Amino acid sequence: MSNELFTPFRWRNFLDSVLGGGQANDSLWRGQECPDWGLVAGFDRELARVHKQSVNDREAKFNKRLAEYKRLTAALNTKDESSPRSSIVNLELSGQHQGLRTRLLDWSESPFVAVFFAFARFVEQGFGSESIRQVLHRQSDRCVAVWQLMRTEELPETIKVIRDYPSSGYRQRAQLGAFTRIVGGTTVDLSVALPVVIKDNGLGSAPKIPLGSCLVKWQLLASDFAVAFDDLRSMGINYSLLFPDEYGAAMQVNLTQGISNLAGITRIRDKIESDEALLRRIAEIVPECTKKPGDAECDEL
Repeated sequence: MSNELFTPFRWRNFLDSVLGGGQANDSLWRGQECPDWGLVAGFDRELARVHKQSVNDREAKFNKRLAEYKRLTAALNTKDESSPRSSIVNLELSGQHQGLRTRLLDWSESPFVAVFFAFARFVEQGFGSESIRQVLHRQSDRCVAVWQLMRTEELPETIKVIRDYPSSGYRQRAQLGAFTRIVGGTTVDLSVALPVVIKDNGLGSAPKIPLGSCLVKWQLLASDFAVAFDDLRSMGINYSLLFPDEYGAAMQVNLTQGISNLAGITRIRDKIESDEALLRRIAEIVPECTKKPGDAECDEL
């Protein structure tokens, strides 16, 4: 869909749509800072940067990685008798939790957790960049994406949803997390494997949702990140909650300070816009005063 015809959602419009329309029921949600990205797991993204792999080659390479992770962690002490390394699924879940690139794609049962990650990663990627300055000055219509996976119970056999929490998965529990994994098939991109509906805030009526499992793509204006973070904070959603450990505390400090720095740019922008609006209003009421000082008509003022 071309940008000329597409109308993205403002954060509050999205909030009203999700809460008012029962959109959050029985869905999984994922936030991404770039709306042009597909839905590809970390291991498959890494492999795609090198060269294309057949399905069998891809599985063989991943099994080798998983075996190496198991070997290196086998000697670690654990008080949990049901070790997260006791099965292939738990081994992959444990690795994902610890930062291993796997064939699992992260989701949340909460649309607001997904929105937080989309805006947070956009802001973190944009610190000091020209793109975020353009967004702050409203010179860009840059968006973030929130994906909604509907009717997970009707997914094809090649797409699995995993909701099991490993013993170490306290972050996953805090994030109401779930995972999808593509098993076999000809694509590693979930947005290719399933029908996609793009939500358009400018449409008079909602787009038709196909029967069966599908993906809905919501695009939110990135410039609404500050308002969104305020609302999400009131819901108790922040890094400290989603990562209840030292990592989450550090990430929250970094994000809060970064937003505070960016807020200074926003205040300058708002002041400039306010001053410009005042000057335009004065010009409308007393147009002769817009002339340069020294003009006869204005000398008496």
